[in-house]
Amino acid sequence: MGADRLVLGTDFPFQAKAEYQSAIDYISRAVSAEQATTILDTNAAALFGL
Repeated sequence: MGADRLVLGTDFPFQAKAEYQSAIDYISRAVSAEQATTILDTNAAALFGL
């Protein structure tokens, strides 16, 4: 599976800003900047046809 198959999500209905930001920061550190943008932005937009 590659970055083109992942989106940021949660099974918890509400996350405080710090926890949500922590997830975003982790993704940004774990993969390249291009892959992070794909995971955090591009894939969800494509999934919902935006």
